[in-house]
Amino acid sequence: MNTRDKILRIAFEAFIENGFESISLNQIVKQSDLTKGAFYHYFKSKEELLNEVIESYFIKYIKEMTGSIKIRKGSTKDKLLFIVHAIASRPEYDGESIVDDQEKKMFNLFLSALKKDEGLRLQYINSNKMILSVLLSILEEGIKNKEIKSSVCPTSFASIINTQVKGTLFAWITTGEGQLEENLTRNLLGLYDLIKC
Repeated sequence: MNTRDKILRIAFEAFIENGFESISLNQIVKQSDLTKGAFYHYFKSKEELLNEVIESYFIKYIKEMTGSIKIRKGSTKDKLLFIVHAIASRPEYDGESIVDDQEKKMFNLFLSALKKDEGLRLQYINSNKMILSVLLSILEEGIKNKEIKSSVCPTSFASIINTQVKGTLFAWITTGEGQLEENLTRNLLGLYDLIKC
């Protein structure tokens, strides 16, 4: 692992464990076994570091996930369930799956970073457009294959699915009720039942 990636990894873990506001740049520098000068060679500030963490661990994942969904084979229902699994799957760090509490902290870090930086927010908006585009193509293909009622407006329903997924994530983060994948699956299958042939 190169120095830049090492700093990103340490910062990501520190931000998740302690929160962005609670960890100091000095702590990250110390954990990285670097001097401040060496750190500043890679990042100009703690905020720039946060932006890079979000880009590396979140935005990149969203782009990869949408790419995987585009080439996924199977029925409309299978593709929608693949989206649920991709959202709810537990990333591994150092060979260990993260637990629910860490995952909630990850989502909170992501949301707080979006509020701090307009550039990240715009990247997220563009990623969201990619997700909507993928949902739209899944629904259009489902209509074409007679898996989904022809009376369904795919553009509107793609937006409904996207909003439902975000709402389920928000409810899970704030209430802690249930398992994320179970909640997403139940809600998405409920929507699918409304539109299937």
